[in-house]
Order: sequence, then structure tokens, then C-alpha cells
Amino acid sequence: MSNDPSPSSASWTDDAESYLRIAGGLCDVSRLRTKDGWYWQLAAWALAIISFGRLPRRLFLQDYASVLGPIQAYPRQWDEIPRPLVVHEVRHTRQFLFAGWFVPILGWLGKRSRVWAGVLPVGLVYILFPLPMFFAWGRFRLELDADSYSWRVSLDRGWMTAESVQARARQLGEAISSWAYLKAWPRSWAIAACERRAENVIRDWQRRHAAELARYFPP
Repeated sequence: MSNDPSPSSASWTDDAESYLRIAGGLCDVSRLRTKDGWYWQLAAWALAIISFGRLPRRLFLQDYASVLGPIQAYPRQWDEIPRPLVVHEVRHTRQFLFAGWFVPILGWLGKRSRVWAGVLPVGLVYILFPLPMFFAWGRFRLELDADSYSWRVSLDRGWMTAESVQARARQLGEAISSWAYLKAWPRSWAIAACERRAENVIRDWQRRHAAELARYFPP
């Protein structure tokens, strides 16, 4: 997931505890790290090659957050992390946790083992199902699930409005259909699906919000 931070001498790591509280409150195996490890460098090279240079190494390493099991990695030079983005990445960790149940033995030894066990099944779905590019339905659905979860949490906590969710939905559809996600899904289909999901999330939030108001302020 991408962010567009402004240059700053500060780093999100100065306030890492506050981001970890958000992440840990939603998934207690979450770990926040900077995107400095050799494995991220390797992933950046692989993506640059697979995308024929359309996804440069610098872009992946400096403009995108990434997740591997419980590890949610953000570029060190970002001055802050948008809270909806933290929630998005937490949802990916929860996807690993769920998928880990389907890995015999290792996935049944507790959460910390299960979240790592989920790396293989999630990786296969995300990268290869049913195709690695153009019709990567698994990647599209996992990203849509993560972002729509972020919308729900962010609406409830006042971090986003209905209008910003609608704008974000279109932005997500455009991103998923771009080289940033290796052209995971056709553009018009991706945008339409994201906008439908946004409308459903907003409708559900409005319904719950109205019910809560009615409970505290009966007619």
C-alpha cells in the first residue's frame, strides 16, 4: 500500500508506540518495522524485473508499505503513517493468521506460529491466483478486503468521512489496475468493484450510526 509523504527530518519511528497501539489493538501479533531488511531489497529487485521496470526499486522501497506475516514494514523516511494505512496493513496480517489454519501442524501451534504458516497460502493466492498479472483475482480481493476493513474502522473512529472513503475507493481501483500491483485486475472492473464496496461500507456505517443515535436520543 502506498503513501506520499512530504520530505521531513522526522520519522514515524519517533512515534512508533502510538502506531503499534493501533495495530496491536486490532491484531496482537502485529510488529512494526522499517523497510530496511535485505528481503525487502530482494523483493524490490524481483518486482522491478517482473514489471519490466514499471515498478522501480526506489518506488517500492520508499513509497510503499508492505507486510510479511506479523511484520508490517514502512519506509523509515516517512514522517508519519496515515492511521487508515496502519489498519489496512493490520488486515493483511489477519489474512495471514486466517490462512495459517490451513497449514497442518505449524498452523495449529498458536497465533505466532500460525501467522508465519499463513505466508505460503497467502503468497500463492496473492501472487499466482489465477494468474500473476492482468487477472490476479486473489491479489485484487485481498487488497480490497484490507482497504474496506480500513474504511470501516476509520469511519467508526472518525479518521475518514463518507466522502473520503468514496474518493479512496476510486484511488484503490486505479492503483490495483496499475503497475503498482502488476496490473492485477482490469481498470473499469476494479474501480466499479471498489466503489460498490465503498457504498456498502458507508451504508452499513450510516445504519449503525443512526441506530446508536436512536439508542441515546430516542424519538
